Amino acid sequence: MADVELDGVTKIYAGGVQAVAPTNLSIGDGEFVVLVGPSGCGKSTLLRMIAGLETISGGTLKLDGKVVNNTPARDRDVAMVFQNYALYPHMTVRDNMAFALKMRHAPKAEIGSRVTEAAEMLGLTQYLERKPAALSGGQRQRVALGRAIVRHPKLFLFDEPLSNLDAKLRVSTRAELIRLHRRLKATMIYVTHDQTEAMSMGDRLVVLRDGTVQQVGTPLEIYNNPTNQFVAGFVGSPPMNFITCDVRRDGDSLRLVNESFDIPLDEKHRIALDARRDGTSIEQIVLGIRPEDIHERNDDNANREVANPFVDDAGDFVKTQVLFIEPLGSEVLATCALGDYEIVARLSPRTAARADAAIELKFDMTQAKLFEPATGATLG
Repeated sequence: MADVELDGVTKIYAGGVQAVAPTNLSIGDGEFVVLVGPSGCGKSTLLRMIAGLETISGGTLKLDGKVVNNTPARDRDVAMVFQNYALYPHMTVRDNMAFALKMRHAPKAEIGSRVTEAAEMLGLTQYLERKPAALSGGQRQRVALGRAIVRHPKLFLFDEPLSNLDAKLRVSTRAELIRLHRRLKATMIYVTHDQTEAMSMGDRLVVLRDGTVQQVGTPLEIYNNPTNQFVAGFVGSPPMNFITCDVRRDGDSLRLVNESFDIPLDEKHRIALDARRDGTSIEQIVLGIRPEDIHERNDDNANREVANPFVDDAGDFVKTQVLFIEPLGSEVLATCALGDYEIVARLSPRTAARADAAIELKFDMTQAKLFEPATGATLG
């Protein structure tokens, strides 16, 4: 297997268009790293530079400590699985999987044993004599994986390989990839725009925006401690709710105020906010709260102690109007109007919430995040 080192790797196209800003990233041997971000953020371009399918405009790329900026793709010993499978329609599954080895003039016995091994691993043994047209989308994707596996490459690269599959098949194929990684102990770099896919698969995530790395960390590190408002809003489904508030100082205490609430900040948030002030006066802040940290009055979860809840004249709950609900079986997502904002709450499947009805909600402020409005940086 291989380790990968990117030192200031950059991609600039003709006309000065910068697709990837200088990027520093270290990927360890046997690690599963997911590059995630919205369409056009540069994740596929970064992957293609690692594969050798795109030239590097600046910086240094190392595989196993060796600089490979100018090494052709065929000599990098990497295998890439594409979104569209890229199978040869006139060849059988066996021939598709064996093709790369035949081109390298590998011995027939070795080709046969590697194809058999990969087919057994992926559950394709009974389909070896079929052609791609006779396979389902999931089976074709497994053939593409098998074609990569038989090469025994140093590095596996995946460019949104599951995006053409239906929702149920994506989940099952995702599980197969996780098991495959554990079995092969291979270094894998995976590109996706689906943050749920990224969270469930990667040892570490690399979140990109406009060609720039926003944050690198484990899925839970990024989910619980996003470095900025973009990451907080991108990672998580449904996304974090954001509400702009005025910051008011009342003696030694700070409060967040808008037309719908007046919230005293707890000690943790007050210290974090003061630490980032740099001697300047902060007049506004963006409050972030995830849907699962919002509870309704009749929810059993709301009966537990929650520090620093929103309060109004009626008590510990804020009054909202339900716009619509999405029953998902194990939970109900309620989109509610809170002044000029729409917020999403993740409620119990036993909720009595109904569209166009009033509902009282409590926010768990111990889990809230504060963001700088101008830059989006996390303040606490």
